[in-house]
Amino acid sequence: MRATAAATLGFSPYQEMALHLGPLLRDPAPAVRANALLALGLLPGPGLDEAQLSLSLDLREPIEVREAALFALGEAIQPGASPPLVGRLRLLVRKRWRLADLFSGEPEERKWRCRALAARVLGKSEAAEAREDLEAGLADPDPWVREEAALALGWLKQEKSLGPLINALDQEEVGRVRKAEGATLDRITGLHFGEDRAVWRAWWLTRTRLDTELP
Repeated sequence: MRATAAATLGFSPYQEMALHLGPLLRDPAPAVRANALLALGLLPGPGLDEAQLSLSLDLREPIEVREAALFALGEAIQPGASPPLVGRLRLLVRKRWRLADLFSGEPEERKWRCRALAARVLGKSEAAEAREDLEAGLADPDPWVREEAALALGWLKQEKSLGPLINALDQEEVGRVRKAEGATLDRITGLHFGEDRAVWRAWWLTRTRLDTELP
């Protein structure tokens, strides 16, 4: 009953509902805590604070709570979000992303969902220091993670990611992932080649050749 009530509050148009959801993050039932986080992510406005999310991403929490916290954080990071909050939380999530044993013993579906949500958070928070982590995500075995990693690199807009993105596009078999990779390449370069592998490969070869010829 408490879990259902927590989930229902997320569909309210009033940001003030966050005041009722905050205490539920300490509820003894993981389902209640997870639904409260999902609801906080759905509410309009900044419904979350750093202490709440840090607590919910604790490694001792059940994975469904950590997954809900990542979703809520991804929704909370919007234009106008507090820079100190964004900065400190993205470092927290990057640490979680890089812990190889974070999801050991958990169902595989939960693992990739959390990796995908973490990639989304890193991108939306423009966490430039996570570039290499996200580039590694382009080779993740799950297509949703690869898609989110590609889109996240589009938020970072770093030219150093062009090579990894073009290589990933060249090997990608899933249509929606290729679309994400092409869109990110367009965003970084200002070009409009989309997911045309041959054109991007030819452009990249020309660019790298010119770079090596410059004095």
